[in-house]
Amino acid sequence: MTRIIPLIFLIVTGCATTPQARIDGSTEATFDRSFTQMKRSLSGSEQTALWIALIRIHFMGVDSALELVDDPELQNVEFANLREELDGMTLDEILEYAEQSAVTVNIETAPP
Repeated sequence: MTRIIPLIFLIVTGCATTPQARIDGSTEATFDRSFTQMKRSLSGSEQTALWIALIRIHFMGVDSALELVDDPELQNVEFANLREELDGMTLDEILEYAEQSAVTVNIETAPP
């Protein structure tokens, strides 16, 4: 019986996953720090998905190019502007939230 308890402990701790980083949007400094931490914890494909999601969120609710031309804040794609909107979110939550946007982002690479 005493051998079973350590084995169960190893199984449980071995299956534990690291929690995803969360955005802390309480201040600009904490946003910058937590956003940097989140980016560093992501794989290349996850970082790409994050950038696409952030662009989609930034342009949420924009119905025409005229709105973009008339609103200087929309023209300046700075993710710090999303600080309060992203506060408390993990990568998965950001990706899910971006799905609510009608904006699509296409990435094409030119041949060398």
